[in-house]
Amino acid sequence: SRQFGSSASRRHSPCLAGKPRAIFPDIVRECLRFRDGYRKAVCSFASMLEDWSPHGVQRRAKEAFWQEDGFKSSSASPWAAIALQPPRTPHEGLTRSQLRRAKCLAAVLGVLASVVAFQVLCLVEPLPWIVPSDADEPPQGSGATFSAGSVLWHDVGGSAAAAPPGGGTSAAAAAAAAAAAAAATAAAESAAGSMKARSKSVDPREVFFNATRLQHLDHLILVAGHAVVLAEALDGVGIHDTAWYLEHYQRDQDLPGALVGHIRSGVEAAAADPRSLLIFSGGQTRPAAGPRDEGSSYYRVAEHYGWWGHSTTINPVSSLRHRGAATAAGKDAPLNVPQRTVTEDFAADSFQNFLFSLCRFREVVGHYPARVTVVSFTFKRRRFEDLHRDALGFPQSHFAFIGLQPPAWSRFDLAEAERGERENAVRSFEQDPYGCYTPALAAKRSARNPFRRTTPYPLSCADIRPLLEWCGPGFFPGKLPWSG
Repeated sequence: SRQFGSSASRRHSPCLAGKPRAIFPDIVRECLRFRDGYRKAVCSFASMLEDWSPHGVQRRAKEAFWQEDGFKSSSASPWAAIALQPPRTPHEGLTRSQLRRAKCLAAVLGVLASVVAFQVLCLVEPLPWIVPSDADEPPQGSGATFSAGSVLWHDVGGSAAAAPPGGGTSAAAAAAAAAAAAAATAAAESAAGSMKARSKSVDPREVFFNATRLQHLDHLILVAGHAVVLAEALDGVGIHDTAWYLEHYQRDQDLPGALVGHIRSGVEAAAADPRSLLIFSGGQTRPAAGPRDEGSSYYRVAEHYGWWGHSTTINPVSSLRHRGAATAAGKDAPLNVPQRTVTEDFAADSFQNFLFSLCRFREVVGHYPARVTVVSFTFKRRRFEDLHRDALGFPQSHFAFIGLQPPAWSRFDLAEAERGERENAVRSFEQDPYGCYTPALAAKRSARNPFRRTTPYPLSCADIRPLLEWCGPGFFPGKLPWSG
C-alpha cells in the first residue's frame, strides 16, 4: 500500500517503480493472452530478475519485518528504527549499466516467450485465419466430395470405372475400380489433412527415376491434358483460373479444381497398381501460353501436392533390410508413383493422347502395355472407350475408363459441355477416326501445333509407323502389336 523511492528514481525506471512483482505463471498468462504484449513482459521479467538477486532477497526480508514488527521495534529501540529503513525501490542498489543489461535481457526473454506462446496457441487450437472457412464446403446432399481450396472434386456416382461388356471383369477394370474407390475414400479426409498433404515436401532421393527398373510394367495409366500451367508459384493452382492458361469457354467454370482432380485420380490409380506407368499427356498446344506443354504442367502440379502421399515406396519392402532380401531373391523393390511417372509432350488432341502414350510407354518400358486406363471427364467416355479404342484396335477387355463428373454445386456448365462433346468431338471422330482426314480435324490439329514440332515416335516406334501415318478414311488394316 505504500510507495517507496523518490520521484526521480521512478522516472529513471517507470517500468519497475510501483509495479507489482509478477511470478512466472503470470508472465506466461500475459504472453498467451497478449495483454499489453511486449511492454508488460519486459516489466515482469525485469522485476522477477531483480527479485532473484541477493539484494532482492535481503530487501524482501527487511520489507516483511518492517510491515510486521518495524513500528513495534522502533518504539522499543530507536536504533532498530534507524537500522531498518523502509525498503528500497526495485532498481536501487543496481548501477545504471546493470539495470540496462537487465532490461535488455528481459526484453529478449519477453520476445522469446511471446514466440513460444504463439506456437503453443497454434498447436493447441488452429488460428481462425488458418482453418478453412465454411464457405469452402460443398452444399449438403450434393453427392459430391471436396477437399480444401476446391483442389479436388468428384461425383462419387459418376466416377466408377467402366466394366467390360459380357460380364467379365478384367484386371484393368479392377484397377480402375480400385482407383475410383481410393478417390472416394480420399475425398472423405478433412480439410486440414488436405492442407498438410499440400505442403508436404518430397525427398528427391525418393523420386529418383531409373527406366531400367521399369521393364516389368505392363499397365498404362493415361491422364489426358486440357490446359497449361502459367504460374511459377502453384499455391492457388487448384482454385484460381489465373494459374492456368484457359480458353474463353474454360474460364469461370471451376476448371482448376477439375484438372487437379484428374491428376490426383491418376496418381491414386498408379499407387493402386505397382505394375503401372503413369503418363501425363499433352503438348504445346496454345501459342499464347508459349512453349509450355500440358504434360509437364500436370507433373508440376503433382509435385506441388506431394503426390498426395504416394511419393514414398508403397510397402515395407522399401526398407534397407527388405530391399536387400528382395535383391537377393532376384526381385526389385516396389517403386513409388514418381518413380513410375513420365510425360508425353507432343499430343495435340485426345486421339494423339491415346496413340502417343502407347508409344511413350514403349520408349520407357521397352514394350507396349497390356492394359490401358484413361482418366478424363465422364462425358468423354464414349470418345475414348469406343471411338479411339476402336480406331487403335486395342482390346476392350484390357481397357478401363475413370470418369470424373463435376458436382452439381460447381459452376461447370455440364449440359453445355455434353452438347459440345456430341456435336463437335464425337460426330467429327465418327467421320474421321484418326483426326487427319477431314479438313476440320486436320486444321484443328495443325493449329494446336503452333511451334511446328515434329513427333519422334515414327523412329522410336518403327513397328507401328504405318499406323502413325494412317489417315483413313477407314480403320487401319494392318496387324498391331497389341491386337493379338
